[in-house]
Amino acid sequence: ERLAKGPIAGEVCPSCKLKLAVADEEKHRARKMEILPRTPTPYTGPASEAAGVGMKITDVPPHRAVELLPSGTAFASRKIQIGDLLVQVDGEDVSHKQIEYIRSIIRGPRNTEVRLKFARTAAGRQSMYEVGLMRITTEGSGETP
Repeated sequence: ERLAKGPIAGEVCPSCKLKLAVADEEKHRARKMEILPRTPTPYTGPASEAAGVGMKITDVPPHRAVELLPSGTAFASRKIQIGDLLVQVDGEDVSHKQIEYIRSIIRGPRNTEVRLKFARTAAGRQSMYEVGLMRITTEGSGETP
């Protein structure tokens, strides 16, 4: 609010300055959260609580989907195809990462979401797509994400 009277007409009162500063800080923080992608954190919890998406990928880059377990969410999504190239996990580029690291960020606590981005080449054209999958315990998943 502007002061109609006082030392300088149009000056902002001290309590309003504080409110404006707090509001600006909150807007800045919100914008910063929107800009910065979430950095995946490798799962370090108990192995008995870890879950994956039921997908096997190649051990060496480029990492391609080679098997989708019928009991997994990767299969249930009906979006991922054998041969699709895994590009990102939760916004992080994994195209040149080691398989152990990729497994550690795909696997996580049961019933939490992981976002995977894939590239697919069909008829000479490459397309990208992203899919959000719930981590669940799958039959026969072993060490695969």
